[in-house]
Amino acid sequence: MGLSAAARRTIGAFAAQLNLTTEPAADGSHAFAFERSGTLSFTAGSDERVLISLAWRPALLDEEGERSLLSLAGPDPSDGAFLHAGIAAGGVAVLAMSVDEADFDLPRIDACLQRLTSTRSAFA
Repeated sequence: MGLSAAARRTIGAFAAQLNLTTEPAADGSHAFAFERSGTLSFTAGSDERVLISLAWRPALLDEEGERSLLSLAGPDPSDGAFLHAGIAAGGVAVLAMSVDEADFDLPRIDACLQRLTSTRSAFA
C-alpha cells in the first residue's frame, strides 16, 4: 500500500514550495536529498499514517555516538509527537516521525522538518 492521493498532493505542494520536482520511487515513497541536512523521505506507514524521516551519514558513529543518537527518541513535550531514532545499514543515522494522513499538511510537514533538523543538529 502506498501513499494516498491526498498525501501525494501535499508532498507535491511541499516540493513546489522549494522549487523542486518529485517522482515517487518504486515503493511509492518520495525523497529529497539536501546537502547539509540529509535525505528527507515520505513513506506510507501502517493504519493511514505517513512516515517522515531524515537520514544522514554521521562523520563518526561509534558506540557512544549510537547511544547518543538512540537517546534522542521520545515524545515532544509540546505536542506529544514521538520522535523515533535508529541506525540503518551502513551506519546511516535516521530520525523519523509518524503523522496521521488526516493531519498531513504543509504546516505539519514544516513542524516535523523543524523537529527533525533541529534534533539532527543537536546530534552532529
